[in-house]
Amino acid sequence: MVFVLWAMVAMTTLILVARHNRVSVIAIGYIGLLAYSVPALIGYTRPINARGLVPYLEPASSGAIGVMAAAWLGFGLALLLLSSDADTAPPRHQLHLIRVTWFIRCALIISLACYAWMTNRAGLQWFAMERADIYGAVGGLISVVWRWVSGIGLLTSIYFDRFWGRGGRITQTILIVMVALNAIAGDRTVPVILAMAFSVVLMWEWPVTRAAFNWRMWCIGAATLAVVFFMKPFYLAYKRDLPFGVMLTSGSDPMAMVASWEAFGTHENIEGLIRTNTTYPWWNTVRDTLAQLLIQPSAFGFDSTGFNTVLQTQIFSQASYGLAGSLWGQAWAMGGVPIVIIFGLLYGLTLVMLHRASLQSRGMWFFFWIILGSVIGVYAHRNALENMLAQARQPLVGFMAIQILVWILLFGRFHKAVQLRPMASSRN
Repeated sequence: MVFVLWAMVAMTTLILVARHNRVSVIAIGYIGLLAYSVPALIGYTRPINARGLVPYLEPASSGAIGVMAAAWLGFGLALLLLSSDADTAPPRHQLHLIRVTWFIRCALIISLACYAWMTNRAGLQWFAMERADIYGAVGGLISVVWRWVSGIGLLTSIYFDRFWGRGGRITQTILIVMVALNAIAGDRTVPVILAMAFSVVLMWEWPVTRAAFNWRMWCIGAATLAVVFFMKPFYLAYKRDLPFGVMLTSGSDPMAMVASWEAFGTHENIEGLIRTNTTYPWWNTVRDTLAQLLIQPSAFGFDSTGFNTVLQTQIFSQASYGLAGSLWGQAWAMGGVPIVIIFGLLYGLTLVMLHRASLQSRGMWFFFWIILGSVIGVYAHRNALENMLAQARQPLVGFMAIQILVWILLFGRFHKAVQLRPMASSRN
């Protein structure tokens, strides 16, 4: 079955290069699926044990590998059937320079205001609290707006760096500090998604085959891996007042460090579902997914953790820590391999549609579509469908907060005259 999976990956790679050979959110989705397919590609999984036991690897089952092969089949079919070209040409002019400037300024204003609010409620060292206690202490909605406004502001300020002087450098520095504090507080998701989005806007519409060998992409990849593997030991060391080296070497066994990678955990979710022959009602998925279209689903009695709760309490109850879910595991639990293929098709369809939206976008919506595509390309593989949509709703809240403030301050003026273009020349 491993050979079948490798064949599916190779086929999808050829389709990507032939039909979607541009740096875009489609490429981000490909990289995300590839990263979380590594356990199946090498044929090993990591059994989930109680805390304190050293992780180890064991051979993966053919059934779980087959689930990933089905996901690749659906994704590949979507890329084969759909074109990434927009139906109409992108608008020639997007935004006036004044509106760009005020968008970034408003992001800075909201970020500083939210940070002041959280500091007033929980003290200057609120980010040193345990992650589970932070939301209650500083306010969940405020923290969501703060983290995403800071990230969106940083991304746009770097993109439009050529229009800025010393004031732009100060703004970027402040927003970098905000993103760093969010990471120290225990959130690695936003930095990773920002890195993926930055890679797209940096080399927008480059051929994938050329960008893959560009030094900028390698630097972004190295930075992303550093966040994935080293950020958690760093913020745990900071919160517990321990040397970073001590926290890093606490799992000094190289195999234990490899086995602790989240992709092995998400693959083991699929193994557990198949092993226990667990089913999950399709209506629960539809209901909880539609509920995520509400601004605050919890106010109406809905949440986004139904499938993850099944994993945590019924299949891996021996684990004393939170588990990431799996879109592909959820699809299998809903109806087996056919549903996995359908989910793969929907995954590819969504990314292609978001790419088309970015091509046709006006103004700052370009950045939102890129960030949303990065959220789906990264987050889909480590959580259930409804939880992924809950995560996707967060950058929308942050983005709209900036847009509303810009509209209020500028009274809807200055809509045209700045064209978005790649930051890096494809001739480099």
